[in-house]
Amino acid sequence: MILQVQHISKAFGAQVLFNDATFMINEHDRFALVGPNGAGKTTLLRIICGQESADAGNIVLSKGARIGYLEQESIEDMDHSVIDEVLMAVRDVIALKERLTSLESRISESADGEEQERLLVEYGDVNERFERADGYQLVPRARSILFGLGFHEDDLGQPASTYSGGWQVRIALAKLLMRDVDLLLLDEPTNHLDLEAIEALNYALMLFKNTIVFVSHDREFISSLATRI
Repeated sequence: MILQVQHISKAFGAQVLFNDATFMINEHDRFALVGPNGAGKTTLLRIICGQESADAGNIVLSKGARIGYLEQESIEDMDHSVIDEVLMAVRDVIALKERLTSLESRISESADGEEQERLLVEYGDVNERFERADGYQLVPRARSILFGLGFHEDDLGQPASTYSGGWQVRIALAKLLMRDVDLLLLDEPTNHLDLEAIEALNYALMLFKNTIVFVSHDREFISSLATRI
């Protein structure tokens, strides 16, 4: 079990979206959430990830579980390339890499033996943390994810902000996959996507080894991806 929704209720004024809703999602499930527009599917996703509160009930996650929620994210920096935008998802690891580069420069320039020794100790500590975070595989991993989502080599250096809505959905998904989340929440991920893009998205999600909860009205997409509905 990775997620339990326990007796959740939510209403907006006189409109009751759900009352005493209870279900459980197991690890590695690909769980499709279906229903008519206005039924509360997006609201339920937002409650699960903590962006909204329920009127009653509880959300119980397995200990340490990390959630990623795919919304229509805006691209963070117009000057970022596609691959750099994806790497922004792991800023803490990128910061370690930048610190290593700075330390290498300072070590090479220092003529003071004691200072060099102190810098070398810090370098060893930062490098160990970087290796534990699999930092040396970040760029190959980002490239692999982007290629799996239909990007090509020439795309990776292009400004992320120049891509259309459908491609930006893929960039946002690539960022979530870089974070290696345990529970991936997707709200209408096939919106704005053409058939080729939907196939690329489906392929990437089939390779995702952890749990997915997704909202969709696309019957073919649901049939090919979902293990539970």
